[in-house]
Amino acid sequence: MKLIFRLVLMVSLLANVALLGVLVAAKRGPAAGPASPAVGAPAERQVAPSPGELWTALQSDDLPEYATRLREAGFPPHVVRALVRQRIEAQFAERRKALDEGSQNEAFWKVASLDPRRTAARRALAREEAAALRAVLGDEAADGMQATYESRGLGGVAPEKKAQVREVMRELNDRRSDLFAAGTVGPGGQQELRALEKAARDKIAAILSPAEMQQYELATSRTAESMRLELSVFNATEAEFKAVYEIRRAFEDRLELDRAAFTPETARQREVAQREMNEQIKLALGAERAAEYERATDYSYRQTSQLVARLELPAETAGQLYAIQKEFQQRRQEVGKGATSREEMMARMQALQQEALTKVTPLLGGERGVTAYKRYGGQWIENLVPRMSPARPAATH
Repeated sequence: MKLIFRLVLMVSLLANVALLGVLVAAKRGPAAGPASPAVGAPAERQVAPSPGELWTALQSDDLPEYATRLREAGFPPHVVRALVRQRIEAQFAERRKALDEGSQNEAFWKVASLDPRRTAARRALAREEAAALRAVLGDEAADGMQATYESRGLGGVAPEKKAQVREVMRELNDRRSDLFAAGTVGPGGQQELRALEKAARDKIAAILSPAEMQQYELATSRTAESMRLELSVFNATEAEFKAVYEIRRAFEDRLELDRAAFTPETARQREVAQREMNEQIKLALGAERAAEYERATDYSYRQTSQLVARLELPAETAGQLYAIQKEFQQRRQEVGKGATSREEMMARMQALQQEALTKVTPLLGGERGVTAYKRYGGQWIENLVPRMSPARPAATH
């Protein structure tokens, strides 16, 4: 892959250098002479500089000047970034080599030794290199994917504010990396991580206006990320998304629960708060859309929707299957009542399961669809009949 990249890069460089030569020759125009050539005499041809001469003219030991010359020569941003990064990596090569000494001679059949100090030094060196690249290229230092990620929620924000927010997030990501590298992300580490994230959020809130902060959090917060995943089949409007987001964000801020620190009391508090949150969402969305929201946030329904699309079945099939699921799960709670023996209860559940299969099979286009459904969203069918351990034989005396 590196060889292919270098070949593509060289072709791009030569093409740009050749283009630069043409432009330079065009700018020079015909050479001024003491007299015009005689009529019919062959015109004197201008000799364009060779690619080597032009490439030499682009060089500079001053990296910002080097980057400027490359841009003015017509090189695209990704080529400028690659060439400047190559120069910076060369500047750090000796320090990187010193950190790697010894590790290359370790026996391949043994676990590589991890020196925490050396690992920390490597991370610090990588950050220093990244900072040097940003100092030369500014926003162009980030590649396409990284730039898109760092700019989420910052559309329309002033450039100086964007730079400040990115710096806060880079600092947060560095601190996160340090925590994970140190292996301290247990219960105590989770608390420290939450404190770091809250501090970063407060810093960003001080940089952005309230409206800008709301837009930024709608694009980047964990709550919003989770909602986008959960509501992939809900087709929420912007107003609905914002309304549900505000309710859920208040719920999460209120509890600030850490899964690693759950206790019976915090679990009870979460259950109560969850019910309150669901009621608020119902009021905000209205009864019909609230029912669709509840269905859309059911993981098995999302799996079913994806399966229905993959099997090229009518879109309404997912809703029909979900209604059948709810019906039979409700009946499952009642089916064992009045049974006089374990065998009778099992027979009732098996009959219920068979009835469910009879209903879903036509919707799924036959046995092939049913088999796939049992794995993706239809696990409830198997759960209609519990797996019970064999009855113990009666004790003999």
